[in-house]
Amino acid sequence: MSFDDYPAGYPTIDDWDAYVSQLLPDIAANGLGKSFYLTLVEPLRALESDNAALYAGVVELNDASGQVLDLLGDFVNEPRQGLSDQLYRRIIAGRRVAKAGAVTRPKVAAGWRALTGDPSGRMDEIGNASIILSASVSFTPTDPWLSRAGRVVRDLVGAGYQVTAAVSTPGAGRWQDPAAPWTVGRWAYQLRVPQVE
Repeated sequence: MSFDDYPAGYPTIDDWDAYVSQLLPDIAANGLGKSFYLTLVEPLRALESDNAALYAGVVELNDASGQVLDLLGDFVNEPRQGLSDQLYRRIIAGRRVAKAGAVTRPKVAAGWRALTGDPSGRMDEIGNASIILSASVSFTPTDPWLSRAGRVVRDLVGAGYQVTAAVSTPGAGRWQDPAAPWTVGRWAYQLRVPQVE
């Protein structure tokens, strides 16, 4: 989705100069008067653009980037702390679900899928108090992401459960025979979920 998909919700201005020119009185609508006025209102162009980006980011997190993501992260008390837009977007998505009420099975599954971006992420229950989460991701997790995602998972499942969470990503590797060609396998990454004593 893009900003153009939200014209009814946030009316973006396609041609800023034409819009500003129509606001000018006839006496100042050309020449130096127009140039002077356009210079004065130039900061508003950036503000209007930022408002459109914020609107789209709030409506559709996958469209958010940069400072809009920073603001959305602040809403859920998740500062960026050096994460790329892609990794930060996943943390925010998972945290949004984690903050949404009591621990339930559907909430844990939805939060895990939001956190990883994998619509078929798995949640397996082992006994009454243990959960195993697994998902395929389209990005390479970093150490900071694994730690922060682990904290999101802990908040998703609550203190009453032991949890193991892992994500995997495609990668090329040589399996068994060193003379065999490189093949595509999956590399697993364990999330650092804080354990509750």
